[in-house]
Amino acid sequence: LFHHLFERDDQLSPQDYLAHIFQHFKKNQDHVTSLLLSKNDYFIRQLKKELEHDVYPMVVEKLIQSHPNIPHSYLKHLVVTNFIETLTWWLKKGKTYTEQEVIQFYLEILHFHN
Repeated sequence: LFHHLFERDDQLSPQDYLAHIFQHFKKNQDHVTSLLLSKNDYFIRQLKKELEHDVYPMVVEKLIQSHPNIPHSYLKHLVVTNFIETLTWWLKKGKTYTEQEVIQFYLEILHFHN
């Protein structure tokens, strides 16, 4: 289910990569999106694993620099859960914003800047 979704092209910036994930959820409303929005436990656990493995490493260095006194486990939790909630919000209410705009909101909240 997640294989293609989390294949990473190293040429993509974190913003483009995260927007790519959003696009998959947008295109697959009847499949992955319904699993996310119904809070399917298995689906959410797998999604969290993939985000921890693929998304967290893209932002961890800057987060640790910005927040050196915050435990790494909390930072990882924040990145993963905030991404899922941001995606959920966008799918439910925020589609007036582009994927890129919402990713920028997400990264700004994390204080992640290029």
